[in-house]
Amino acid sequence: MPINNINIDNVVIKAKKGVELLEAYNIRITNATFEVADANPLVTVRNSREIQLDKIKFTEAKNFITLQGVNAGVVVTGTDVKKAKEKPVLADGTKPGALIIK
Repeated sequence: MPINNINIDNVVIKAKKGVELLEAYNIRITNATFEVADANPLVTVRNSREIQLDKIKFTEAKNFITLQGVNAGVVVTGTDVKKAKEKPVLADGTKPGALIIK
């Protein structure tokens, strides 16, 4: 069953691995700091839509975001994604317009 309609604001997330949004709809993460040991990628989005990542802070990541499958409306704002060592990855049929970085 898809997860949907979740807002996460002003949090610090400490984890071994990055965030996975699978079969998700209408998810918003704002003002979050990720302290992740294995940040490759920091965020994985698979078969999801209307995902908003705003003002995400992280110390380091090999890859900030990977999109897999059919995704739409994945928007990253106010985040220095260039801190990641690699560019975002679009895989398994994700179309280039699915990810917007502002």
